[in-house]
Amino acid sequence: MFSVRTFSKILAPGLRIGWVDADPAIVAKLIDAKQTMDTCTNVPNQLVSAEFLRRGELEPHLERLRSEYHIRMRAMQTSLERHFSGQATWTNPQGGFFLWLTFGEHVNTSKLFDLGIRNGVAFIPGHAFFVTGQFGNAVRLCFASQTPERTELGIARLAETLRAL
Repeated sequence: MFSVRTFSKILAPGLRIGWVDADPAIVAKLIDAKQTMDTCTNVPNQLVSAEFLRRGELEPHLERLRSEYHIRMRAMQTSLERHFSGQATWTNPQGGFFLWLTFGEHVNTSKLFDLGIRNGVAFIPGHAFFVTGQFGNAVRLCFASQTPERTELGIARLAETLRAL
């Protein structure tokens, strides 16, 4: 068993502290490898994170995040229903911060992106995630970083941009 995890998505964006779950037989080798690559570990952030864990704050914090992200995901899906019902489909993610919005094959989301930026809405065209260029009619939308009100504004702008395409 070997896995690498980080606190940056669950504790604080940009917090570059993580941990490794590994078989005890290889932990010493991992420590040696880490020490040969990096001597600038952020000790104060490690101490604050360790205290957070010691106090048992992680699970309540994760519950708050799950609740808030669920609210934000549902807000995006409600906005999509309002603005794109019958024009597109979207996913119902079981985890993560993103959902996929897929238009008909005739929609080129690279062109939509260019217009969207000028219209004050940003997303990532689907083709950016595939070396073969597929999913050129899909976009990945982040629901975690915006309030429901901002999400509604963004989805409304995206719908307006699609009409102008």
